[in-house]
Amino acid sequence: MSQNLERNEHTLDDRPDIAVLDDKTSDAAVGDSDAGRDVTYPTVSVIITTYLMARWDWLQECMTSALTQTVPALEVIVVVDHNQELLERIVSEVPGVIAVPNIGGRGVSGARNSGVKASRGEVVAFLDDDAVVTPDWLATLLRHIVQPDVVGVGCYSDGLWENPCPAWFPLEFGWTIGVSYAGLPDEPTAMRNVWTCAMLVKRNAFEVVDGFREDFGKIGNRSLPEDTDLCLRIAAVQENAVWMWDPAKVMKHRVPAGRATFGYLLSRCFLQGWGKAAMARMDGFDESTSSERSYAVRTLPAGVRHGLADAVRGDFSGLARSGAIAAAFATAVAGYCWYELESLRHRRPRLALSATCAGLIRRGRRISAGDCAAAGSDAARAIILPPPEDLANSGAGGAVPPGPGHSVAGNGAGGQPRRGRQGTRAPRSLRYVSASVPACPTTGRAARPNTPW
Repeated sequence: MSQNLERNEHTLDDRPDIAVLDDKTSDAAVGDSDAGRDVTYPTVSVIITTYLMARWDWLQECMTSALTQTVPALEVIVVVDHNQELLERIVSEVPGVIAVPNIGGRGVSGARNSGVKASRGEVVAFLDDDAVVTPDWLATLLRHIVQPDVVGVGCYSDGLWENPCPAWFPLEFGWTIGVSYAGLPDEPTAMRNVWTCAMLVKRNAFEVVDGFREDFGKIGNRSLPEDTDLCLRIAAVQENAVWMWDPAKVMKHRVPAGRATFGYLLSRCFLQGWGKAAMARMDGFDESTSSERSYAVRTLPAGVRHGLADAVRGDFSGLARSGAIAAAFATAVAGYCWYELESLRHRRPRLALSATCAGLIRRGRRISAGDCAAAGSDAARAIILPPPEDLANSGAGGAVPPGPGHSVAGNGAGGQPRRGRQGTRAPRSLRYVSASVPACPTTGRAARPNTPW
């Protein structure tokens, strides 16, 4: 069976015309697809992140596609990652959008967090500047997010190739170039995680975990799985949280010629392996690697078999695809092992949970600044809470420190913890982990473990 590239063989000319609509500020909108049903949707803030003047043409098309939705967004916010010239150009040349600077750490995580802080919508929708969405993107995904327990929804990422897809490239590794990979469901499905580009997430769910980790994510062309980490953390603190994935092809993601190379494939796999190992320590091994284990034992072997079968039928590029799958998987495993080896050099004593915090969490209370004291002066130390059944046995000793870059909510009236954006319930089934982790190969900083606030 030859490789099916039909879904990824779009050219750069397959895109919407440039147009700008007036800013829409209604509290809710009704999409054309729901005509006759009088469906009311929550307000949506579309957040586009960008950082390079060289991507200006791409950014214009991305903004236009966000502004021409059948269900109009409350606002379209463009966050510029530490590029003042680009910010000023957007302000002066593009009507109908709100341009703001990244006030957080350099990289896409800090930029997205900055966008959410500047937004007003009940739902936030993320777009990358190299993506283009169809006019029914919001209408298609909002029908899921209004369902009970759904906290966020993602969609199929269709390839917008600068050059034709190389014959050797295995579609099972489409995620390395921002394209949905072979083997995903063909109908709307609840999944462990979705992918950030074109993702919608409820604002209250996003804020309860304080957004993306700003020291764990994409900077420039170097990526880590910050989207998977966000999905896991939201699911850990919100009961019955559901992430939906829709196979509708409502978003196209550009694939520049430089990404369709064997070297790029291996570099992305190594960083992904490193990132998954970091997530396993931050968010727990079982949840962080559940989908990856199924992918490794089902999807990848099937891809190798298909490639070999294609070679038997005379398509010798199938051998190259099978070989690329094996090499890419081995590189991802190497990245995972590299993290584990590095972590052995950074082991620190485990931290104890204070009796005060243990009692509050056991009673379902939120932790506040007045409830816990800082433990030690090492800003890199943080904890993951043990399961609730273990908290009852936590005695006095070390206190729970806030994680780096985190703050905790102060007490409200009557001494009750304030339920602000910084306060969250403790994760239900997380456990202690080593308090220090290796430096991220993208940022050079330690990726902080998850914290309960």
